[in-house]
Amino acid sequence: MRKSIIAIEAGDYGHGLGLANAALANSDAPTPRLRAVILRTRATANAHLEEAVDSARDSEMALVEAAAGMAQSESDRAPYCTPAYIAMETGATRVLLGQTTAAIPIFEASRSQWPEYRRAALRS
Repeated sequence: MRKSIIAIEAGDYGHGLGLANAALANSDAPTPRLRAVILRTRATANAHLEEAVDSARDSEMALVEAAAGMAQSESDRAPYCTPAYIAMETGATRVLLGQTTAAIPIFEASRSQWPEYRRAALRS
């Protein structure tokens, strides 16, 4: 999953997408939050590749997994992966796709879901 993010940030979107697909297919039952992070990564790669339908599908699936992750008891490396985080990342994929008008309400809804202490820190 991390290699996928690195590839995407380096502009190798197809390779990043392939690595994300491999992470989903070959992992030993990752936690819901980790699946959400992988799906978020896939949504970003698809957005860079201008695959709007696939990006939206991955974002929706990531949101479902992040919601399931709120009740997970297993620890993992993605405690930050909440529905609010996925919503923020979904807004970012809409921007990548040139859908800025659609991104604004997504960002606004995401921001309203962040705990008050995080919002206060962002205002500072």
